[in-house]
Amino acid sequence: MKINKGLPIGFVLILLILMAILLPKERFVRQSPVSGNQQETKSSFNVGTEDAVKRNLDDYIQTNGDVEALNTVQVFPDMSGKLVKSYVALGSEVRKGELIAEIDPSTPGVNYSLSPVYAPISGVICVVPLQPGTTVSLSSAVASIGDISSLEIASNIPEGYAGSLKIGLKADVFVDAYPGQRFSATLTRISPVVDPLSRTKEVFLSIENTGGQVEAGMFAKLKLYLKKHENSLSVSNEAVISSDLSSYVFVVNPDGTVS
Repeated sequence: MKINKGLPIGFVLILLILMAILLPKERFVRQSPVSGNQQETKSSFNVGTEDAVKRNLDDYIQTNGDVEALNTVQVFPDMSGKLVKSYVALGSEVRKGELIAEIDPSTPGVNYSLSPVYAPISGVICVVPLQPGTTVSLSSAVASIGDISSLEIASNIPEGYAGSLKIGLKADVFVDAYPGQRFSATLTRISPVVDPLSRTKEVFLSIENTGGQVEAGMFAKLKLYLKKHENSLSVSNEAVISSDLSSYVFVVNPDGTVS
C-alpha cells in the first residue's frame, strides 16, 4: 500500500491500527524457524502386551430356531360329520391304534354309525384337539400327535452360508428356561432349495441327551460351527484394532517402539 507523504503522522498511525484490527490475524503471524539444536519431542505411553499363540479356532454362525418333535403327524377323520367325542387333551399320551375321537356322519333323516378316529403313531397330543360339536371335513385335523422322545430344532440359515452347510456339523444350543446351560445338537437335514422370499435355507438339528429339559415348542438360540482352523496364530480380540477398511495389530520392535 502506498502512503501519501503529505498525510499527518497521526493519521498514518490510526490507519495502521485499523488495518491490524480489521485484517485477518494470520497474516501477521510470523513462523519462527526451529533452531538446529532443538530436538523433536517424542511421547511415550504405557501399554499392555501379550504373546501371539497358536490355537484351534472355529468359524461359527449364531442364529435362532424352534424346538419341534422329530415325528409329528396330523390326524384326519375318515368321514365328514360332527365330532361327538374326543378322548384326548393337550399333553395326553397315546399309543398307535388308540381311539382318540368319534365322528357322527349322520345327516338329517339318515342315521349312520359313529366313525372312529385312531392314533396313527404313538406320542403326545401337541396341539389342542377340536372340541366335541365341531363340524369336520376330511381335511379337518382332529388332533396333532408328536413323538417328543426325539426332538429337533428347525432353523433358517442365510444363503451366504449355504456353501458351508453339511450334514454332521455340531452346534451348541441354549434355551431361556436354563440360562447358561449348553446342550449339544447335530445338523441332520438341509433343505435342497433356498427360500426366494427370505433368502435362507431351512435346516434341522437333532438334540442330544437333554434329560427332558428341552421341550417341544421352546425357542432356542444356536451357535452352529461351520469350520475348524487348527494350529492358527492368534491374539485376543482386545489386541485387534479395526477400521472400515481393515483390521490390524501393533507389534513391539526390539527398541521398544511399535509398528
